[in-house]
Amino acid sequence: MRRPCRTRRWAGQGVAVCNAHPDLRRVADEVTGSNDEEGVAQVIERLLLSSRRV
Repeated sequence: MRRPCRTRRWAGQGVAVCNAHPDLRRVADEVTGSNDEEGVAQVIERLLLSSRRV
């Protein structure tokens, strides 16, 4: 899984859903809820809310 690792380094932060491939979860900085639990939306919401407090 070279490509996800390069993309994660480029982005500076890697987030994987909990039902992602184990190799992807291993290199992620954070693991969030599954795609069924709208894990990506949870992270985006948290990031947007935290940026408003600055």
